[in-house]
Amino acid sequence: MGGSINPQTDDPEFAVTPKREFNFWMDPEASRAVLHAHWPRFVLTTVDISVKTRMEKSLIEQVRKSPTPAAQYVAKYAEANYLWDELAAVAWLDPSIITKSQKLFIDVNLDHGAGYGDTLAWAPGQQPGMGEQLVEVQQDLDKGNSTKNTSNCSCAPLPARTAKEAILSVVAAAPIQPSFSPHGALRPVLLGSLLILFPGFFWRGSSSESPFVLGV
Repeated sequence: MGGSINPQTDDPEFAVTPKREFNFWMDPEASRAVLHAHWPRFVLTTVDISVKTRMEKSLIEQVRKSPTPAAQYVAKYAEANYLWDELAAVAWLDPSIITKSQKLFIDVNLDHGAGYGDTLAWAPGQQPGMGEQLVEVQQDLDKGNSTKNTSNCSCAPLPARTAKEAILSVVAAAPIQPSFSPHGALRPVLLGSLLILFPGFFWRGSSSESPFVLGV
């Protein structure tokens, strides 16, 4: 999860400075190193798609129904906010939640001026050719209609899920203590790492097709 290209929102944090995003801005050099590495596949969850999600009160109440420590912690302390890292993790588990993506060359502005840390993006053929790599940028998701997820490890098809249902399943199932992300959104400790290493612990089977970067 990182970067911001052109989010459609009236949130003043991004409406005025649409290319500024915390994760890239916090360490632009490290972000560039990741973006320039030759990964087999690179999928990016940006601000653009994240602002289309919300930790709504109704979702918090659904999480409260789970007896796990993480779910009870979330239900007690969570506030309405965007589902930044939660969306990145759930989209890895169930790619069908993402309904639209675009291949773009992504980089980070390292000029030590007012734009330091800003997200840079080019359509294929327009990139400057300075080491930037092609990235699969998520653009839209299925928030209301059910989507089906079939695993690739000899498991039966999973029940139909919406993005909200999928996020709820991950949060409610996590038997670990949560923490706050830099954005202020609530997420379980090491959730991203656990999902990458042990996806079956949270979900029946894995839906990944090949190794790729999951930014959290």
